[in-house]
Amino acid sequence: MIKRSRISICILAVVISCSCGNNQRVSDINFVYELFKMEYTGAVDSAIMDLAFSSGDEEVIKRAAKTCGIIRDGGFTGHLARLCGNTDGNIREAAIFALGEIKDTTALNSLAAVLHTEDLNSRLMTIEAFGKIGDRKITPFIKPFLAKSHEEAYEAALALWRLGDSSSIADLRLLAGRASGMALYGAVYSMFKLAPDSCLSEFAGVLEKQVSGDSVYTETAAIALKGLGAGGDTTTLLDIFENHFDTPGRSAKIELVASLGMIGVGRVGLERLLDNTDDNGLKRVILLSLGRIGSDKSIATVEKYLNDPSLQVQLAAISVLPQINKRSPTNTLAKLKSSGKWQVRAEVARSLGKVKSNRSLRQLRLMLEDGDNRVKAAVIEGLGNYPINRNIDIIKAALNGSDDIVVKSAAADVLGSSENPRALEILIESAEKNIITDEIDFARSLIAALGKFVNESESGLLAANTIRKFLDHRDRIVRQDAYAPLGVFAPENFDPGIFNIDFSEEDFKVLNDLSGSDAVAVLETQRGIIKIILETAIAPRTAANFIRLAERGYYDDLTFHRVVQNFVVQGGCPRGDGWGGPGYMIPEEIEPIRFERGTVGMATSGRDTGGSQFFICLSRQPHLDGRYTAFGKVIEGWDVLDKIEIGDEILSIKIEKGRF
Repeated sequence: MIKRSRISICILAVVISCSCGNNQRVSDINFVYELFKMEYTGAVDSAIMDLAFSSGDEEVIKRAAKTCGIIRDGGFTGHLARLCGNTDGNIREAAIFALGEIKDTTALNSLAAVLHTEDLNSRLMTIEAFGKIGDRKITPFIKPFLAKSHEEAYEAALALWRLGDSSSIADLRLLAGRASGMALYGAVYSMFKLAPDSCLSEFAGVLEKQVSGDSVYTETAAIALKGLGAGGDTTTLLDIFENHFDTPGRSAKIELVASLGMIGVGRVGLERLLDNTDDNGLKRVILLSLGRIGSDKSIATVEKYLNDPSLQVQLAAISVLPQINKRSPTNTLAKLKSSGKWQVRAEVARSLGKVKSNRSLRQLRLMLEDGDNRVKAAVIEGLGNYPINRNIDIIKAALNGSDDIVVKSAAADVLGSSENPRALEILIESAEKNIITDEIDFARSLIAALGKFVNESESGLLAANTIRKFLDHRDRIVRQDAYAPLGVFAPENFDPGIFNIDFSEEDFKVLNDLSGSDAVAVLETQRGIIKIILETAIAPRTAANFIRLAERGYYDDLTFHRVVQNFVVQGGCPRGDGWGGPGYMIPEEIEPIRFERGTVGMATSGRDTGGSQFFICLSRQPHLDGRYTAFGKVIEGWDVLDKIEIGDEILSIKIEKGRF
């Protein structure tokens, strides 16, 4: 539903001229530069925005509407509502999307009027916006579109899911019975999310269609199998597994195996499949399912993979061993704690924590001597599974004595999850010393831990009063995090202020150099080449940030630290554990781009916390739409993408410029 435009972003040299009749002040403003600056800082300059909306320049008005949506500032809802009736489709759609991001119910009538327009794209965006706004009284406006085009039915089904409207299940079931393609996918996905146990016959019906060679059907079949698992349909799942396993595509097979684990059946068949497949991704999912089943009859099978050449297979086997060998896994795990791979040692620490025996606790404490902080953080995490009083001095020492943010953050999380009065005292003491810390992630971890204690008791009030002190922190992300858990203790009319960003023209120079051409990132991995076209017009700041990092060699020799089958591969962390970044955070650029197979997004740990980590979708992921910045799309190397495993290296990322 996205119309990709080629917008020249000549920010350094070009001042946008406005239509005749505007005053000199308007014509002299470089609106593109000013609006980008607002998006960077996360705050609207009302005077500039008023001038932009009244400029008469359609490109400026569209950018102003987009800026409101990116910042999610509701102060200009009136302007945006009026723009819903604009004759220019691009302006109208920018306003519709912004209203969906802002979630302001006062604009519902203006949006509803768009549903009668002849412009399909505007109608689709309006239906999506209704779902995001989340007011169920608009359900009657949405349901009629289930009976219209495939595109409209798809959007309407997803909107009903976003509204959380389980009363619409009957309508979705009817749609699933008559639809195909994207409309069928929307119905199945929404039924799976809303009420899978009441839609088992519809899920089974999808699998009976067996439409070969249709990628949308393959994704739909995978969701249907997830639905059968979530709904607990043991009979159908076992029948497919035992009699039709080779029929669906790889993604459906993975979801079938995962669903068997979810409902705890099929152990013998899964063990047999594990020993007869060369697909390491499938092996990982089988091992995880065997762990969920938790039978001690699988001990010998799982132990065969504790030293597997594939890191992701090995990690999966280590992670599930305590679930299968419930009596004596400690000696087996202890043999792996001297592995040369830090990822293996870290997973061993987490698994020792799951065992919860005195012997495993002794082994965990020995692992505190590990020289890798990534492993130490996992050890602290493992210790958190034991009664807090047994390790509280160790956790306190990690919180206050480590020089590693992740170790300290892991300690804060353990203390926050303990519900122990002594733990609260330790957290408050540490927080008081770190009210103005420059370690943003640690400050956020302290706030999250303290937030778990906030309630109307005396101790809850102490936690809230400590968190309130972070409302004056220099960093907006910390201020936002501090406001969120306060509840009734939150100050009225709190303004998080602007982002503490060193605003420079470096990104704009990158974009100016790209004016009139495309940029393609060439990822050289140990599995082969993946090419990604970057959305410099749609997500310019994020794309420019990625280009700058790539051109200075930032990504060279980093790894894909996270791979989740049928979901995403993720890389770009200098630590390799998902906690690292370039030393700064960038604001989001949410746009109406679908997270489909091959879409590249910016990984975050909350709003406006992107940096260098990126992910690539392995399949369609509607729940990511409108929540993350999409800034690229795979155009070559699909077979390579499917082969990526945890720990695989990114040898380099080169940027090619031209027409693609």
